Amino acid sequence: MSAYEELAKLFRTLPSADDPEYRKWIGYLKKMVTDSNAAAQDAGIVALLSFLQNADIGGQYGDTIACDAAHAAGRFC
Repeated sequence: MSAYEELAKLFRTLPSADDPEYRKWIGYLKKMVTDSNAAAQDAGIVALLSFLQNADIGGQYGDTIACDAAHAAGRFC
């Protein structure tokens, strides 16, 4: 769980909204919110929200990422 918390902090503190570090994590976002551990899943959701709020790419792909994550968690968007 602390890894997700650290990732959320990283997303909040990157110097630029278009930092290439954001792109590195796109493939992992869906996995973060579908973690089988409920506490870790909550932390993963916080990390996803931090990503969407801070990454310039979030606006471009935000709906798709959020919808994919919701479907993976058994919810619909």
